[in-house]
Parts: sequence; C-alpha cells; structure tokens
Amino acid sequence: MEKFKLGKKWFWIGVAICFIYPIAGLVYAIALLCEKAYRKEGWILIAIVLILGLIGGMAASYFINKGYFTPGSWQFIKSPKEGEILPLIQE
Repeated sequence: MEKFKLGKKWFWIGVAICFIYPIAGLVYAIALLCEKAYRKEGWILIAIVLILGLIGGMAASYFINKGYFTPGSWQFIKSPKEGEILPLIQE
C-alpha cells in the first residue's frame, strides 16, 4: 500500500476550503502559489474559487430578480414620480 502524499492531502483540504469559505480558499491558493512545488495546485484552486464565485453571483442575481431575496430588510418599490425608487422597510 502506497503512502498518501502530503501535498495531495493538502490539495484536497484546499478544495474543501474553497467550497466552504471561498475567501479562505483564495488565500490558501495564493499561499500555494508562493511554493514552487505546489504552484500547479495553487492555480487549480484559484480556478475553482473563480468558477464558484461566478456561479454564486449568477445564482444570487437570478434569485434576486425572481423576488426570492431582497437586499437586507429593504424592499424597493416605485414611487409616484416616474423613475424614482423608494425603500420600504418590512416589519
């Protein structure tokens, strides 16, 4: 039975970090880029973080436009004047 390589284990931990908390995954990926032996893994983790950020941003935009989420506790309504938007606090 082969020994599990330390670098491979830390790469998969980095992938898990990217999914759980992308900012920490990005910091970890940049740290890997500073090590010559792990540059390939660092670039892979950066790509994963960017792809997850893009997917998350697109999903958030889709659901906000569909009305599932409002920014904070504010709901935007049209005012009597054309083109103005007033915030309405929901209680």
